[in-house]
This record gives sequence, C-alpha cells and structure tokens, in this order.
Amino acid sequence: MGRVKIKHPRPKEIDTRSKLLQLMALEMLSLPSWPWTKILMASFRKRCSGSFLLSTSLPSFHHNRDLGGRFFASGWTTSSTGMRQRSSERRWSRSNTVKITFCSSEMARRACSEGLLLFSMSVPPHQIREETYTPLLMCNICYTIEDHSTRQCPCPQGYKVCSECGSRDYTFRECTSPSKHCLHCGQAHSCMAMRCPLRKQALKEKEATARTESTRVANTTYAQAVSPPANEGSAGLNLTALVCVMLAYMVNCAEPGSFQATLSASLAMNGLPDVKLPPNPLSQAIISAITRKMGPVQGNENKSSTAECTPHSRTADGLAVEDEDED
Repeated sequence: MGRVKIKHPRPKEIDTRSKLLQLMALEMLSLPSWPWTKILMASFRKRCSGSFLLSTSLPSFHHNRDLGGRFFASGWTTSSTGMRQRSSERRWSRSNTVKITFCSSEMARRACSEGLLLFSMSVPPHQIREETYTPLLMCNICYTIEDHSTRQCPCPQGYKVCSECGSRDYTFRECTSPSKHCLHCGQAHSCMAMRCPLRKQALKEKEATARTESTRVANTTYAQAVSPPANEGSAGLNLTALVCVMLAYMVNCAEPGSFQATLSASLAMNGLPDVKLPPNPLSQAIISAITRKMGPVQGNENKSSTAECTPHSRTADGLAVEDEDED
C-alpha cells in the first residue's frame, strides 16, 4: 500500500482540509498510458502537525503494468506498518522533490521518457531525473575515504579502530561507548554516516566527475566513436610494408626485373596502397637500410640466404650487369 504525505497551508481549518482531500481523491496517480490507479479517501489513523496521510489504491495488474510505486516525503519514509517520521537526528531536509520507487526498471525508464501524471499535474520528462548510486571507496580497517581498498590497507596486521567512537583499542563490534566521534571531521557522529562533511564532499566530487564523463561520452559523434586512434596500427602497417619490400627484393634476386610487380602484388594483398618505384631499384641499399633498423642478422640461415641473393654485381648507375662467365 503506497502512502503519500499531504500538507496544507492552513491545517486547522477542518472544512478546507476535507475539501482538499475530496478533490484530490478524484484525481489520478499513474503513468500517462496507465490511467487506472485512483487516489482514495482514507481514515486518519495518525495526526501530524500540518500533515495528513492518504492511502493510494494500487490494484493488481500484470507484472509489466503494475505501478508499484512508493512515495517519500520530506522527513518521512515508508515501512511495513505504514508511514512513520524519522528521528530528529536523521530527519531529511525540506524539499519539493517527490521520490518514487518503481517495482521494475522498465516503468522507471518509461517515466523518464514519457513523464508522470501526479495529482492532476503533468510532470514532463525533463523534470524527472533517475537517481544513480555512486559508491565511495572506503577501507574497512582504517576507514580512509577514496584512498585505498581494504585489501590494500597499509596498516599493520591487528590494527584496530572503532568507527563509532574513534577508539584505538577495539572495533565497532565491541564498542559500548554512548558517544560518537568521527575519525574524519571530529564531529559527534559515526565516520560511516553520510552526514559527515568529508563524505559529502567526496561524494559530490565523485558525482561531478561521473557527470562530466557521461557528458563527454554523450557528446561523442559516431565518426569519433568508430574511428581508431591516430597512432593505432601504424607500427603494424610499417612492418607489413617492410616485409613486402623484402619479399620483392628476394624475388628480384632470383628473377631480375620483377621487383615492381612483386611489390605491387604484395601491397595489394595486404590492403596497402601501391607504390611506384624505378624499374630496377637499388635493392641492396634498401635491404641494408632495413637490416640496420631491425638490428644485426642472426643465424647461419640468414647469412646464407643473403649470400645467395647476390648473384650479380652493380655498376655506378645502379643497373645490374651479368658476370662475364654467365655470358
């Protein structure tokens, strides 16, 4: 059974209050596409200063249609026995915000996209914000905030500190002290309490960072999302091109004049643009420059292959000249 706290500016005027409740009993409380949830009159089981309780009838529908909302007002929370007011120590601040908890995430998303009809008032989607949980990193040994986890705590084994009273002799499990002492700010509350100024500041900074990151991701265009980084893959492409040049040189050693054709075919097979080189390039100079960058050649096989790939000599202009013995 959902509960709603209703305030009236003149609570002592009984007739005015009754008219207000009767008027609100005729209104709707539902999502725009589910107009069957009615607000009904309820007996006043508890009287508060300037406030009365009103029950809402939530009929049983299919799981994907049931509203199933729980409503929270300033200083109040729901429980199995109905509405109760929190103690003065944990009382919430006065706010004009209504917090609704749905029984499924689907209805929450529809409320954020379609809006709500609340007491005959249309709440547009841009006024509805989904509440997100932002966890704080805290060590359960020394209770440091946003510094390290429990497993990475630098405190020695057997270190004890009470999160309730701040004593160094025992932990919170053995604490019997009636007074509270915060380890962070020194005020009279537990260091785990969210009303601690240091915890509030850490949470505010973490939420601001999360909002900035979400805004940056939301403003990213499709082209920026699918395009790789500028330097990504450059090393792999350079290595592929070098291998193609080396292959063309080795084939040209066996079949002189085939350097350009072999190089073009190798580049095309690897998706690289074609490069036009002279008909008979200085293959020996190219392979020497490559081997100098890649380091010394190791192994007897590399030496023998290099020796086998030099069947001819070169003139000053770089043209290959066959040995006289072969003529």
